[in-house]
Amino acid sequence: PVGVAGVYIEGAQSTEFHQMSDGKMGTLEDPTVPAKGALKFEPGGNHVMVFDLDEDKLKPNTTSEVTVTFSDGDKIS
Repeated sequence: PVGVAGVYIEGAQSTEFHQMSDGKMGTLEDPTVPAKGALKFEPGGNHVMVFDLDEDKLKPNTTSEVTVTFSDGDKIS
């Protein structure tokens, strides 16, 4: 397994990993991708919360690059 250390989203000042459980949202502590498995992010489940958006970089109906950093230092965008 490998941990997910962080996520960077162009145009967001900061991000946090959150999860929904029993209808309540809370912090997703130590998200981990199981060996040969997957960690799902989806509405009503695990998700990334973004804060302090730059309106010049993030506009409706556009895309932004998302970079995930893993605990072993690997990154994927």
